[in-house]
Amino acid sequence: MSAAPLADTRFFMHGLGVAVTDALSHWLTARGAQITEVSRLNDFNPPEDGENVLVVQYQTDSLEQVLPTIKRDFSSLRVLLLHEFIERGKIERAVLSATDHILEKPFTRAAIEKAITQFRFHPLAGKAVFVYSSADKSPEEDLLKILGATVIRKLPTGHGGPRLRVATDGEQRSENSNRLPLELAVFAPENLSGGFREILNQFRAQYADVPIFMLYDPQIPGTLDSEILAEVAYLIQKPIKRKALRQKMLDFFDQPQKDRRKNPRKKGISQMWISAFNLELGTPELFESPYLIDISQSGLSFQTYMQYGEGQLMAVWIISEDYPDKIIDLRGHIRWRRDGDVAHATAGAFKYGLEFTRQDSDAYINFARMIAMH
Repeated sequence: MSAAPLADTRFFMHGLGVAVTDALSHWLTARGAQITEVSRLNDFNPPEDGENVLVVQYQTDSLEQVLPTIKRDFSSLRVLLLHEFIERGKIERAVLSATDHILEKPFTRAAIEKAITQFRFHPLAGKAVFVYSSADKSPEEDLLKILGATVIRKLPTGHGGPRLRVATDGEQRSENSNRLPLELAVFAPENLSGGFREILNQFRAQYADVPIFMLYDPQIPGTLDSEILAEVAYLIQKPIKRKALRQKMLDFFDQPQKDRRKNPRKKGISQMWISAFNLELGTPELFESPYLIDISQSGLSFQTYMQYGEGQLMAVWIISEDYPDKIIDLRGHIRWRRDGDVAHATAGAFKYGLEFTRQDSDAYINFARMIAMH
């Protein structure tokens, strides 16, 4: 933990009154927090680069209508509701459903300490994550630390036992003669040159089974090919909002990593990747290489722990064995979904059927030709 336990947290105060606001602000800033007073909840728009807590007094105008909307639009926001003794049992259900913690006035320092402790949302506490980035301090590293993960920035090296730098909140340095129990690696390269590939190969030589989460900017130099993709579990195209990246990270740790297969049954296909396509942003979201069941010119079926809705537009990448450096970029819609069989080990997985969007593009023509040839 850092010396300032709330250094990554912003507190937004609304309707508390001068005395309460001053007292809370003094207590919170002494622990590293940033304080902002909000005059109108309708204009509330917290930034995404950190943890945010809204402290609001009950009986604020239109709280029953406004607070659920705020909670819906900013799902990671934590809400602390202050109320008077006489209001006990009278708070509307809509307000309570949008509140993370209730504190009755007057309250003690011990009570506020307990409330704030409950806001320390560290779902990745105890999880070691390797981060590769050319930046000294990347947004990915900051996000992982906020979620509680232990971030490692250097791979073990040397002959007298592995040496590494553990980038915790205190930036501690340590030596360890044992292989670290990494649970995830996050790669955010600025180019796909030989230097990046060497780092990727070094990592795989030491951690053959650790899943890799790769953030990829299509504009960076180099070619994203089958050699790189073969080592990656999930891929996100940049730019991506912090809120969306945060949720993808949490989703990753919530989903089993077993039963993933990158080698489809169909002869001639080296890899198949799939992602929900965000029409609003015009980009794919999170690419995965799921368990492919079958594929044809008209569509494919696959199994995954990711949840997609029927009718969802999907981006599909196909890499052929004959052209490993080329990605055939297709589109399709989810036409059916089936829950996993409770009698099997993959009960939490889903099976999907996808129908390709037929088009006269070079990508679809090349795909159809490849299927026909094999």
